[in-house]
Amino acid sequence: MGNITIPKSLFILLVFIIQCCTKHAPMGTYPTNYFKKTVPRFKNNRPMIGVLTVGLDMQEQLINHVPDVKGKAYVGSSYIKFLESAGARAVPIIEDIDEKELAALLPKLSGVLLPGNDDDTGDGGYYKRVKQILQYSKMLKKKNQIKFPVLGICRGAQRMLVYMSGSDSQLAADAVNMSLPLKWHSSRHRSRLFGHAPSGLVEAIEKKPIAFFHSNFVIPTESFYNNTKLKRKVRVLSTNVDRNGTKFISSYEVRRYPWYGLQWQPEKAPFEFSTKLAVDHSPASIMMSQYIANFFVGQTKENPHHFASLQDEEKHNMNKDRTYYVGNVTDSEYDQIYLYPMKRVYGFTYQTSNYTAPNELHEGDLK
Repeated sequence: MGNITIPKSLFILLVFIIQCCTKHAPMGTYPTNYFKKTVPRFKNNRPMIGVLTVGLDMQEQLINHVPDVKGKAYVGSSYIKFLESAGARAVPIIEDIDEKELAALLPKLSGVLLPGNDDDTGDGGYYKRVKQILQYSKMLKKKNQIKFPVLGICRGAQRMLVYMSGSDSQLAADAVNMSLPLKWHSSRHRSRLFGHAPSGLVEAIEKKPIAFFHSNFVIPTESFYNNTKLKRKVRVLSTNVDRNGTKFISSYEVRRYPWYGLQWQPEKAPFEFSTKLAVDHSPASIMMSQYIANFFVGQTKENPHHFASLQDEEKHNMNKDRTYYVGNVTDSEYDQIYLYPMKRVYGFTYQTSNYTAPNELHEGDLK
């Protein structure tokens, strides 16, 4: 058989096509090993994830513009949509829930999300719930080798580090309303959270201001590395610098337990559209949000916990609860929020009528 001669023009075209195909790193919203290694470990394709709410005490704009909110706990609906977009459902955990009630609820959940909020930095109700949730997750892993994943976002990530360090190393900072690239730590490559992230996403968030920060407090890298407990327990994945030049921890995971912390807020890119926020809505930013959601919900699907009955599940499912549109409230960082009375008794069915504007709250709602 004779040699095949390729015309020079065709050879040049083939080289050009190959260069174009390899120029851009691959993008995706799942870890590259997700279907090969993670999916086969799934034990539950109907995960219910707890979401910790917080009192409205420090949300002055909402208190002044939304009727009958005093004494209520809230959570931004973007956190719920974030979980639902990856195939999970959410259950509210009220900040002042009784310790025994929370102990009874946790075995029905597949994991917990700790949202950003404006709680005080002391040992208040939010932090007490964080401690109980983490202690439960730790016990479950040690005793039964069952994963109970916890994802802390913004203040949630800070409070997890405070719990693990044994001291409050939070520092006042100016990382409010800013989008930044992440500065990756070398440990990212061997991490569970980002070790198998598509290279295109990793590159995009490193080079472009995609990660949205909205924090008055941070955990400085100096405080972190001076704390022996944290260095031993936590793997730093990325750092950033605020407007004052303070370097802080922006992404981490815990070596021994399925706990993850993000000082930035991935849930905002697809779901929060206030023009007052410096949120990046580019495709790469939204894909990174979807990646985080898919990763975390995938972790919760390895947990076999479930409610004993469909009726019990429905009582706790946030799908039945009404949302409040607050996008027209000055300085609100949310388009929608959920509201719950404090000292809530689990199993109470809330009003579910549609809500269109802050001045249209009907008499008797949320009493």
